Amino acid sequence: MTSGVCTVTSLLWIFASSWARSRVAGFVSVGVASLLLVLAEGALAATGISGVVKDALERPLAGAAVRLEGPDGRVLGRTTADDQGRFTFADVPPGTYAVLADREGFETAMAIGTVTEAEGWSVDLTLASRQPLDVAVTAKRLDDPRIT
Repeated sequence: MTSGVCTVTSLLWIFASSWARSRVAGFVSVGVASLLLVLAEGALAATGISGVVKDALERPLAGAAVRLEGPDGRVLGRTTADDQGRFTFADVPPGTYAVLADREGFETAMAIGTVTEAEGWSVDLTLASRQPLDVAVTAKRLDDPRIT
């Protein structure tokens, strides 16, 4: 009778451990699937439009008003460039957009680009000054001629 008890105990142990393994495998599968879903959502949320607003001398233009327009010209978002001239429009769905930047004393700059599901769009906007540049040129006569 002892051998029958051992056989039943062994079968219960094998069944219990196989059940536990399948449960653990199920939890691992759910965990991996959840992680992939979070990563996929993060990748989609990472698409957006970012860039820098500068003047013609490549200096950042803090405080420039930046707006995002759809293909129909409708304004979809507005922001202001930070101290380094940087701006961002986050969570922009795939499509073609126009980004425009304005600042007092400068001409408006515009760029057109595309956001895809895989990647966003990085754009630099250069604003031309409305004021002419004042350049002072000074010349000085040489006391001694260099060519004799």
